[in-house]
Amino acid sequence: MQRHSAMSRSWSEQRTISSLMMRPPVCVRIHDTVASVLTLLLDAHLHAAPVVDARQHLIGFVSLSDLAGAAYDEAPIDDVMTRLVISLRASSTVTMAAALMAYEGLRQLPIVDVENRVVGLLSALDVLRWLAQEDGYCMPSYTQRQVLR
Repeated sequence: MQRHSAMSRSWSEQRTISSLMMRPPVCVRIHDTVASVLTLLLDAHLHAAPVVDARQHLIGFVSLSDLAGAAYDEAPIDDVMTRLVISLRASSTVTMAAALMAYEGLRQLPIVDVENRVVGLLSALDVLRWLAQEDGYCMPSYTQRQVLR
């Protein structure tokens, strides 16, 4: 019989997402246009980005699918972004992030500080890459973002 307790958890289950998240995060502003955000996301090889105010507070999230549904290229992101955004703090565990992303069907997750300022972005690929590294299937220094830059 397997015992489940906080004491029997491995160190990997306790690992925080702060070392996995993309820093600095690629963020967009509420008045950016659909066309400019689309260009930014494609150039950065991202599927989505947090929408922030002038002080980097999280106010929304916009994805490529949101942009595809936009009526015109010069529409402000405010017209197409998702306002209800699920986020986590950098001190959250990798397993917590993975469970939340799986349950909610999220590909990216904004990471915020105690004042709701965006400090990072975690993707499902970041979590999968970390898992592969933990089991020795991927070199720790390799990331797709490094190869693409």
